[in-house]
Amino acid sequence: MECNAARPVKCRPLRAAGLFAALCLAQGCGPDGPRPSAPADPTVALADAGAEPRRLLRHEAAPGAEQTATLVVGMRMGMVLDGADLPVQDIPALRSTLSLRVLGPIEDGALPLAFTIATVEIAGRGSDAARLRELEEDLALQNPAGIAGTVTRSCRGHARAVDLEIPRGARSSLRHYFGNLRQALGALATPLPEEAVGVGARWRAVTTLEMAGLKLTHSAEYCLQALAGDEATVAIDAILLAEPQTFPLPDLPPGARCELLALEGTACGELVLDLTRTFPVAGELRCVLDMRLGIHDPKSGPAQAMSHLEMRFLVER
Repeated sequence: MECNAARPVKCRPLRAAGLFAALCLAQGCGPDGPRPSAPADPTVALADAGAEPRRLLRHEAAPGAEQTATLVVGMRMGMVLDGADLPVQDIPALRSTLSLRVLGPIEDGALPLAFTIATVEIAGRGSDAARLRELEEDLALQNPAGIAGTVTRSCRGHARAVDLEIPRGARSSLRHYFGNLRQALGALATPLPEEAVGVGARWRAVTTLEMAGLKLTHSAEYCLQALAGDEATVAIDAILLAEPQTFPLPDLPPGARCELLALEGTACGELVLDLTRTFPVAGELRCVLDMRLGIHDPKSGPAQAMSHLEMRFLVER
């Protein structure tokens, strides 16, 4: 989909606003960053156990164990609302330093973690000078350093829950930041196979989840590229799909409805895991999401919107 042109929007303001809100809400880039419902652990199937020697891959961090992680998140998004292109949003990348600590022992296969945002800084200027100035001002006035949250992961790497409360009164750009950070903490989880594996092992994980009322299926293939001591390098190739369905957008006019017409996402990259720690120690994941939505309003008539979203998650060693 081409989203690079920047023509004036000619659709009705209310209808355009509804479409824009629906796209942002569904993609997780709206001010509140929709939280997916806590998904069940994925179904993991081993395709190839890889070469000898083999070992079980499990996260075994002890209670009180601490880790510092540096994460860079960048985003670029284009939209077409009711046939008119909106300017591409090239969001300046932000670098966050997180302090993570294991809260307690593994219970029922779950590993509870606490994290605190230690530092936040601009890592990439993007192409939108006005947005960059806004972000610089917001960071100067309301720097997120010190904000805390929790993550629950299984000892086999699946992110079961991410809890990060957005402070009241947070400025718009920082609300986007919190939503993107919440997504990153979930996206960088790597489900591991039950069986012992060696270099070259391949497995597939399928997860059903719900985000902002949308039912989604996430299917990913993993390959163990290297294994040295407790450090494992895993390549990732994933797709995200959703069937056409009604989309429960808040604040729609009476009688109006929003429908997801098409959704397809991909993600690929490579992460380096230290099995004595809880978060990847290095790696990169690039995600692309294309969506098409429709709003049916008895008063203003039907309208459609398309979007193209690109996100990059970089873990710096």
